[in-house]
Amino acid sequence: MEEVRICKVCGHLNSLDTTFCRGDGCGEDISYLPITNLAELEAGGIENSTSVEKPGADNFMDMQPKTVRMTGIQFVNTASGYEISIPATGGIIGRSGTIQPEHFQSNLYVSNEHARIQLNADGNYAIVDLGSTNGTKLNGQSLLSNSLYSIKRNDYIIFANLEYMVK
Repeated sequence: MEEVRICKVCGHLNSLDTTFCRGDGCGEDISYLPITNLAELEAGGIENSTSVEKPGADNFMDMQPKTVRMTGIQFVNTASGYEISIPATGGIIGRSGTIQPEHFQSNLYVSNEHARIQLNADGNYAIVDLGSTNGTKLNGQSLLSNSLYSIKRNDYIIFANLEYMVK
């Protein structure tokens, strides 16, 4: 019995060991799709609901993916323009952090583990100061240690003496 995931965008039959469609140039996220038993599908036991239509004015919104893809955010240093890419999963900012620690190595005002950037359940990012020595500010307001603050594009964050704009 062969089991597959059928891409809702291009109709390609994908093996269960992949989370993205391997159809010609598709790449759609298929990790959330149910498993389909090919024997039952061919015997007519399962309704094939994967017919693919070209997007048009009437059905374009129905063709949109049902999952949200995180592209991540960036912190851009306001003085130098240096960009720090924040992974979709977040991480720790600091000299010993998980997000580009080499950028902070020479700045002794930034703590080893200064702040945590995280993705919330609602799909938005947040920042938590991890008890840093010289503090963190969000749009000019000092953050309380170990408290969660939402961040969004065009916010300004200061880690000790380094200012970044969220992009």
